[in-house]
Amino acid sequence: MNPSYLDVTKPACAARIDNLPPDVCQSVTDVLARVGDKWSLLVIHMLSGGSMRFSELKRALSAIS
Repeated sequence: MNPSYLDVTKPACAARIDNLPPDVCQSVTDVLARVGDKWSLLVIHMLSGGSMRFSELKRALSAIS
């Protein structure tokens, strides 16, 4: 038997998010803007294996102009 409608409720975590102060939301927005650009995640991934000199990183990421 299939219901003719689905109840949609707001999760408890969504209620907490609605009550966050604007400066916290702005901080999250700033971080996502920084890591969400074209190359940042690739650079972070390369550096996750350990520290690299700039020239090493540049060679490893030769596709970046």
